[in-house]
Amino acid sequence: MELTRLTNDGILDRVAFGVYRLPGSPPGRLTELRAAWLQLAPGSEAEARGIDSGVVSHGSAALVLGVGDFTGELHEFTSPKRKRSRRGDVTIHTSSIGHDEIVWCDQLPVTAPARLVGDLLADRHDGQHISHVVADILDQRLATRKDLADAVTPHAAAYGVMPAFLYETERGGIRGSHGCRPSRQGGRSLVGEDGTRRLR
Repeated sequence: MELTRLTNDGILDRVAFGVYRLPGSPPGRLTELRAAWLQLAPGSEAEARGIDSGVVSHGSAALVLGVGDFTGELHEFTSPKRKRSRRGDVTIHTSSIGHDEIVWCDQLPVTAPARLVGDLLADRHDGQHISHVVADILDQRLATRKDLADAVTPHAAAYGVMPAFLYETERGGIRGSHGCRPSRQGGRSLVGEDGTRRLR
């Protein structure tokens, strides 16, 4: 096979089954996650994928956005359609998700910060881990306190907390992180440095 020959000749580096990269630069912190995302829909171009192809979520979304202390050992995605992966380090959650709940960051579709918090709470993640995520989102001004409070409220009783403190006056507006910036065009997106990308 041509790809096998190119890999053996050192022209390509194999990242995962069906996913290759050009050699010459060290893998980035999201290389494995990006490879896992590409494997979810191997027959589709990255730029043409929709929500059904899978969106980076839960702990993986926290890793991309740089909030909390998730390690990235498990690659998590959400899709409105049931999907399966043969990889033991990939979890695909089935849930509806709207375009306004997605941001583009580092060339990956990622659940927006408030949606991320809601997902972690719904899965009953450790409260201390989630508090770190919320604190980082507020410190980096990735979402408003009201958006976070709205995400926390449905789960407050299960955690024994009162989300009212999040409704305090927001200062400084919202900004992006990791070279991403907010944009509004039929929804919200945090866009990588290579240019604007949005789900179709």
